Amino acid sequence: MVKVGRFRPLATSGDRRSPALPDTPLLKDLGFSDRFVFGGFSGLLAPARVPQPILDKLAAAFRISAQKPETHERLLALDTVPSYRDPAAFRAQIERNLKEWTEIVTQLNLTVDS
Repeated sequence: MVKVGRFRPLATSGDRRSPALPDTPLLKDLGFSDRFVFGGFSGLLAPARVPQPILDKLAAAFRISAQKPETHERLLALDTVPSYRDPAAFRAQIERNLKEWTEIVTQLNLTVDS
């Protein structure tokens, strides 16, 4: 919708501008709280009981794939900024995001209606 001019973005979240929208300011540039720095993530997750040697092999394969130029090109074509975090850093990011969003839900007293 943006590319065809039917939608004009006013701002984006995250801590760096989107390559697809370089002239669109970040919410934090406009004075909004740092709570709007969340930029999303994608990654590889496994069930809790997968043996560590298998997790290590998967992480190594994922790291190699994530560092390939063709992977970066494909992600950028999908308006996704490529980055890689090792398993410990990725786990910490998920935990930090869960804590932040739980605080927001609690502060705003948000609920789910069935």
